[in-house]
Amino acid sequence: MKEGAHFMDARGKSTEHVKMCFTFADGDTRKGRVISYTNNGGINNSPIAEYSGPLRMQVDEPTQIKCEQTIHMSGNLLTRYVGQRREISLRLKNNLRLVRRSLVNGLIRSIHASLGYEITNARRKTFKLLSNVPTKKWTDLRTNWTKQLLTQQLSRCARQTLQRPKKNW
Repeated sequence: MKEGAHFMDARGKSTEHVKMCFTFADGDTRKGRVISYTNNGGINNSPIAEYSGPLRMQVDEPTQIKCEQTIHMSGNLLTRYVGQRREISLRLKNNLRLVRRSLVNGLIRSIHASLGYEITNARRKTFKLLSNVPTKKWTDLRTNWTKQLLTQQLSRCARQTLQRPKKNW
């Protein structure tokens, strides 16, 4: 305690930023003194009263224990609730994905079925029409159609070659 009083009383360079000093008694750790500077430049040397409240590590009263248990239990419930919510959300997303997939697959099947029906119906009609045409006419029709396709291809190629710019080599 004397060292603190001498330190504050010296007012040297080492105490330039010091406003207050706490010192404790050598024999008793619960008693001590506060040494501080007053506003008018004096030194105040006051005793520190012994702490009479409950010690910090012995505050475990039944209400405090119950409060902490309640907080711990509510934290566990919240964690469990969040986990269940995530699990339900994932299940719903998976179910929605399956429903969408089954709807799309059902639509595709129905489209294929209707297209298949249309294609078979068109084939039937074509074969029916062709069966009524005599074979000589059929070969003539096929030959004329082939000739038309060839002339179209040749004219297209001729147009493309005329439109190409000549390259100077």
